[in-house]
Amino acid sequence: MPVTKTTYAHNIAEEAAFVRICISVKEDAVLKYRPPVGQGYVAAAVPQSGYTLYTFDYADTLAAGAKTLDITMQVALTKETDNEDLARIGTDFIKVQSFAIQASAFAKLDEQGKQIQDGDTTTLPMKPETALNSALGDRATFNPFN
Repeated sequence: MPVTKTTYAHNIAEEAAFVRICISVKEDAVLKYRPPVGQGYVAAAVPQSGYTLYTFDYADTLAAGAKTLDITMQVALTKETDNEDLARIGTDFIKVQSFAIQASAFAKLDEQGKQIQDGDTTTLPMKPETALNSALGDRATFNPFN
């Protein structure tokens, strides 16, 4: 029987937010994972010990009440998978967690984290990815599952 999962973040706050979705996939020869590509996210895959951590930073500010785009992914088992394989990988071979930070906290900061002066129309505000790295830690070292 086919099973459909939808993976997105829903901003239930009253303020706009920057969003990061993390997916941890256990490394195993019988597991095949295909992450989404080009769906409004800045994505990265960081190999860890025994699994790969995928991070998806939503490329835009997520308005209050809005949902991110679906980051539907494909996780499959090889046709050679047997009961021993299933027992080995267990039921926790994929984990998903999302994070949001209030966008207004970064609205008056530039890419270097310096205050943008009132009336300055030439300096661009901090990008969502930079704000998320600043608040949560760099994606290369960030791991919510440890």
